[in-house]
Amino acid sequence: MRTDAIDLIGQRFGQLIPYVYYPGITSPGTRFGKWRCLCDCGTIVDVASGELRQHKTTSCGCTRLQKIGAHKRRHGYHGTPTYRSWEGMRQRCANTGNPRFNDYGGRGIVVCERWQSFENFLADMGECPPCLSIDRINNDGNYEPSNCRWATCSEQALNRRPKRALLAKLRGKG
Repeated sequence: MRTDAIDLIGQRFGQLIPYVYYPGITSPGTRFGKWRCLCDCGTIVDVASGELRQHKTTSCGCTRLQKIGAHKRRHGYHGTPTYRSWEGMRQRCANTGNPRFNDYGGRGIVVCERWQSFENFLADMGECPPCLSIDRINNDGNYEPSNCRWATCSEQALNRRPKRALLAKLRGKG
């Protein structure tokens, strides 16, 4: 077992400070040792010697989680009914894999440029009131401030496009 590892005790590698070395399995010319490190956040983590020395690992993972968390907490509405309405609207209009795409994006309905940002959507529509969802006033119009409202299920049911069979009957072809 090799014990000639470069002493890294007390040195700083990003947010990590190694304090104990574990030699591990070695072969000639190769070191597989690990360092037990204390992260600035207080977590203890074992990191391969080479990962530390090459600055490939610089935290216990907390900085990555902080970055992800900060992105998701940008507006604080992630997972709320308002955010889900906005995301659903965008998916129906732009995602060809969405089961409802043919009824929305497939018909040419788009979300206005301003509403590509959730913050703008929220500023224009406000929070989604309980038991309501987004509704286009003109069913053939786009998702935009002048054509949208929060509506009940019964209001939306009155605002649906007629089914093809009903259209054919109304036109005298059925």
